[in-house]
Parts: sequence; structure tokens; C-alpha cells
Amino acid sequence: MKKYEYAILSIILLSAFFINSFYNTNSFPIHPDEYTHIAQGVDIIEKGKIDFVNPYFSYPLFHPRLESGFHLLLAILIIIFKDNFIFWFNFLKNLIFVLNTFLIFFLAYRISKNFLIGIFSATFFLFLKSDLAIYGNLFLVPLTLSIALIMLFFIFFFSEKKNSLYYSIILFIMTLITYPPASVLIFLLILLNFIINFKELKSNKKYIYILSSSVALLLIAFIIFLIKIPNENPLLVIINNFIIFKQQWTPIKSKYSPISFYGTTAFLLAFLGFITLLFKSFKNTHKESNSNEKSSKENFILILFIFGLIETYFYYIFKFTLFLPFPRIFFYYLISLCFLSAFGIQSILDNSKSFIKNKNIFYITLTIILCIIFINQFFIFHENAKSQKFQNILDESKYQSLNFIKDNYGKKNTIIADDFISFAVFPLTRNYVVSILDSNLAAGMRSKQIEFFQGNCEKKKEISNELNISLILTEKNINCNPAKLVYNKKINVYETK
Repeated sequence: MKKYEYAILSIILLSAFFINSFYNTNSFPIHPDEYTHIAQGVDIIEKGKIDFVNPYFSYPLFHPRLESGFHLLLAILIIIFKDNFIFWFNFLKNLIFVLNTFLIFFLAYRISKNFLIGIFSATFFLFLKSDLAIYGNLFLVPLTLSIALIMLFFIFFFSEKKNSLYYSIILFIMTLITYPPASVLIFLLILLNFIINFKELKSNKKYIYILSSSVALLLIAFIIFLIKIPNENPLLVIINNFIIFKQQWTPIKSKYSPISFYGTTAFLLAFLGFITLLFKSFKNTHKESNSNEKSSKENFILILFIFGLIETYFYYIFKFTLFLPFPRIFFYYLISLCFLSAFGIQSILDNSKSFIKNKNIFYITLTIILCIIFINQFFIFHENAKSQKFQNILDESKYQSLNFIKDNYGKKNTIIADDFISFAVFPLTRNYVVSILDSNLAAGMRSKQIEFFQGNCEKKKEISNELNISLILTEKNINCNPAKLVYNKKINVYETK
């Protein structure tokens, strides 16, 4: 790479660190799932092991810790940053975004041997939308970390260097324990490419080793999962958790267009890139092995795009998806569009050179077209960022109220709290709650929580005694015995004993 290319890449990566500031958010984690993952990291620290239970409740409610690798990482970071971890969370989130952007660039550059394709892929990734249902670059959850692991896996898988196969297997294991759907996606991409190009790849040892290793590892993961599941039909468990993902897995309130959500102009470029790579793949089928090898690398992008598109429409028609839940495969599909849009732009550039002979005119035209494309993508991103309205789980006053509880009441008390702040109680204070809203963890005694806050004083006293509640954390005023107000700074804390 040349010096100016390093400069361009640095600008893109710097933008990745700051671009999420366009969203209307505060300095605390945003998504409820971010808090539930932090809670599972805290639980590892508290117990010194990975316990297959929901950490929010005082009683053992089973929860499969399928993303334990992510929780171990959070546990390590919490130990390092201690009480300041919650403030470092957004920094870490932006750091992962920068890492993902760089790896998107590097993989595209490695596949194409073309700097522009790499930088365009990273730029389109930079402008991907985020929202609560499909996640995205605004949040730090296992999905976002899985992007780095997937990119690293294929970077090593495509490498011809010594030990690259072993690194690929290690990365597959890391992906499996960090975010299992991502490991399933890797397996499916390799399997489908192997089937499509069976004639060329049937004697390829790297494919055979990776496929056999991934099958063995996935089977081990299934067996461990089934052992941990209490009193369930194994076949139904596998079907409902690993094969068929129904609408109830993550209910989607609105349809996500596979075209307009990404951006119509960018999608047209992606479709052009798809046609270009598809034509190149067919063209290279009967050429020498080197061409076939490069085409095989590009096939992964084509397969991810087709698989994601089919799954999207499959979900809208039949209300379920196969092998991966809809919100997750949809985001991976968007990443395939980033690669394809870059190939689409490169295709336009290659064809433009044949009829624009004057280099100066060519570069001026190129600059104008690229500016229009990327300004359009930025405005689509910006409009989405400004239209997103997030419920603040934490703000400064709520954070201080939780600090008050932590400093004065210790751990393992049972607290009944308002809906959203309940997510932050265990991660920040190590105290239990009665219920949380439905999320990637079970809600707990949701009906008891509703009855408590809507009921009269007798009902509050009855539930408080039944559930051994020590504290009430709410924005509401409670004038009932024996609730004693002990903290009142925008949010109230009451003792019940």
C-alpha cells in the first residue's frame, strides 16, 4: 500500500470511532441486551464459573450460556476497569467498530488485491444502519464481536501461510463459544461453496479438514447443550434452537426491506457487483486453478448474499428462518452488500476507462460520482440515526441511585424496580430483581412486578413479604407502610424492612 492509501484508510477508521455520535444517546449502554450480557459477565466474576442460570434472580432459573466466550471477555474487562467499566463500555464498543471496519477492508483487499474495493467495502460498512431489532454497529453484543471473528476466520482460511489452517480452526472454536449462529454461518458458507465447486475442491485438504472439524465441534456443542437442558425432548430442543427459528424468537415489528434498508442506490451497485462476480465465477470455471481459487474466494460473498436474500423472503412468507434467526442473518446479509457494492463501483470504473480516454476528466468524473454515492449513504445513515428514539435504561440520576444502593446495602438483596432500570440493577450493584422486560433472558416474575406497582398498599405488602423484597427502586411515589424513603434524587429508593 502507498502512503496516501494508508491516509485514506486512517480517515475511514477514525470515522468509525466517532460516527455513532450522530445517534441521540447518552454515555451509558443503550440496548437492554447490552446490560444482560454485562450481567452474565458480572455473574462469572461473582461465582467464579459459568453458571447456566439467569443472573438477575435469586432463584435458579435456567438459561443456556451459549455466548460464554463473550461473557468471559466482558468479565475480564470488568475486572480491569472495575467500577468505571460502564463508562468505558462505549469506548470499547467504538473500538470493536473500528476493528470490524478494518477487517472488512482487509478481507476485501485480500480477496480482490484491490485497494479501492477494500476501502469502498469498509465505507459502505461504516454507513450501515443500526436499530434495536437487528442490532448493528451502535451496540456491543456478541453479534458485533462475531463480525471480527468471521472476518479473521476467512482471512486465515484464504491464507496460504503455514499454520493458517490451525488458526482457522481456533477462530472457529472462538466463534462457536462467542456467538454460535456465526459459527453455523461459517460452516454453511464453506459447505455450500464446497458443494457448488465440488469438482475443483473435492481434493482440497483445507476444506475437508475445516468441514470435518466444524461438524465435530458443532456436534460437541449440541451434546453439551442437551446435557445442560433440564427435562426437555432433545429432538425438539435441537429443532427449536438450532434449525428452525420462528417469528417468536425475536418478534420484528416492521418489515426490513432488503433493498431500501441498505439504500436503493447502494443496492443497485451491489446488484451490479453480484452480476460482475457471478459472471467472473462462470468465466473462471474452465480456467487454470489460480483463477478458480480466486473465484472460490469471491464465491463466499455471492453465497452469503443469496443465502441472506432467500432467508429474508422466506421469513416474510413463512414466518421462520432456517439455521439462523432472521435479525442476525439480515445483518450478515447487509455486510455482503457492502462487499458487493464495492465490486459494483470497481466494475463501473473498469468499464468507464474504455470510453473516457482523458485521465483528468476520468478522475474528475470519478470523484463527483463517488461523492454523490457516499453523501447519499451518509444522509441515509444520518436520517436513521436522528430518527431513532431509545429509552434510556440509565442516566446520571439513575446511575447515582444504583451507586447509593451498592454503597449502603451490599449484594444479593432482592429489589423491585421500574421496567427499564431493572436491567442495570444486577450489573451495577450485584443485587437481584423481581423481573426484567423480555429480552435475551427470561423476564422472571413479570406479573408480580406489575401487580406490585399497580396494586394498593395491601397488595404491595403481600408481594413484598412473599418475595422477600428489601428495596424498591422507582420514579413513582409510594406512600405505604413499611416502605421508608431513603433516597430521593429524581428516582426514589425505599426500604421495605
